[in-house]
Amino acid sequence: MAIQQSFETHGYYVPEDFMTEEEINTCETEIERLHKFGAYYKDCGDERGKQFQIEPYAKSKEQDGLPILRKIEQTRDFSDVFKDLARHPRLIEVVRSLLSDDLLL
Repeated sequence: MAIQQSFETHGYYVPEDFMTEEEINTCETEIERLHKFGAYYKDCGDERGKQFQIEPYAKSKEQDGLPILRKIEQTRDFSDVFKDLARHPRLIEVVRSLLSDDLLL
């Protein structure tokens, strides 16, 4: 099933083989690093800590000693890994398929 058709039928699209195992491992490592930065910034009162939003509906504020993050504002300022992920060729392919070829990304 084509990307557009799958999205229209189901309301979502899950790309197969989107990332390599190495890319996934890199992202997992980066996520842990960002959680540690968030904890550090919040603990020392650094202004950058405001960019790291804690999940308000979690049963606890931490898991394995790290904050449970809802999101990070301006992630690209803290992580080249995720800044580069936004330019991933497979992601661009999916977005173009969903939005149109005329869209400038």
